Amino acid sequence: MASASLCLAGSDAYTFSEYEKMFGNAGFVKTTLHPVPNMPQQVLLSEK
Repeated sequence: MASASLCLAGSDAYTFSEYEKMFGNAGFVKTTLHPVPNMPQQVLLSEK
């Protein structure tokens, strides 16, 4: 069974590559970036 973690990446504190590495170190195997319609934020979705 797959599980997922959702994280709003609304700041420029980390790059997508840095998030991918952090999530990978935590055991997540796939991280994708998704825009939020009509909003400046993006959503990161990581799958375990």
